[in-house]
Amino acid sequence: MEPMFYKTEVAPVSKKLKMCVEKNKNEKKKEIKVDPLKRLPNEIIFEILSYLSFEELSRMCLMSKDWNIMASLPILTKTAIYKDSKLAFGNHAWAKAGELESIGENNKEEFNSLPITIGKILKSPCHLFPEKRVGETHILIRIPKTFNGQLFTIDVLGKIAKKHFQYNENGYDHVQPEVAKQVSGESVEKSKWVLMSKSVMEGSTKKKYSEQEQIIINLAAQSNTPYKVAGTLQATACILAEYCRSETRLFNTFPSIYTRCNENHEDLQFAVGYFSEEGLSLHHHSRNDTFDYVGIAPIWEL
Repeated sequence: MEPMFYKTEVAPVSKKLKMCVEKNKNEKKKEIKVDPLKRLPNEIIFEILSYLSFEELSRMCLMSKDWNIMASLPILTKTAIYKDSKLAFGNHAWAKAGELESIGENNKEEFNSLPITIGKILKSPCHLFPEKRVGETHILIRIPKTFNGQLFTIDVLGKIAKKHFQYNENGYDHVQPEVAKQVSGESVEKSKWVLMSKSVMEGSTKKKYSEQEQIIINLAAQSNTPYKVAGTLQATACILAEYCRSETRLFNTFPSIYTRCNENHEDLQFAVGYFSEEGLSLHHHSRNDTFDYVGIAPIWEL
């Protein structure tokens, strides 16, 4: 027969052991729940996250509230966007398009001039196509003032385009004489980032230029966004930049489409488009006539 004291002593010991085991399990659970990033200094966390792409940062935002706060830091998203030529076509991308090491523009100034809120802008709903986001419907490019020591003009863009469309004398499929005479040597006053719609606005074809211009004025007022009609150089630069990085021919011939620009010669309003396999066309149409293949794509100077 077992001594009675054994049973009376075992119960408390077993109970204490069980409590210790449970406590140890709970402590381990707590340790598992501790976010590993919280154990690192902020400077190290920032350094690690700076290597992530904009897409990776966006996915990280879905992991937890804390990660969302860290991955949503404006300077991180801006840096990720700036480094990705698929998102931001800047000095480095232009140099690559022109087969140069550098175009001679100030890269620090270029980075600083990109809005700190660019990540928020690209993720925001598009006012032109509400079911999509701005990053899906717009082209973000930097239009430089100079290119390899000379002014960045339609003619310089033609030399870049000629690397892709070698059989064209000036890099374009067609340029109307009035357009060439008026805008071929024009450049921007200052290098700047712009966002341009990848397609003409819905309902903007079959309208006079004055009506198309009013559509953009209304869009700017309703969206509280400084949209305006693009210049010929701006539109040409955006369309060719997209082709250089993705070989996508925006405003092409399937179906045929032009976007009107803000310059004109007498009654002729300039337009860019009809991007065929032979190249981009710079054309003009009567500003008071309507066409089912001539619409308007707004631009936003950042």
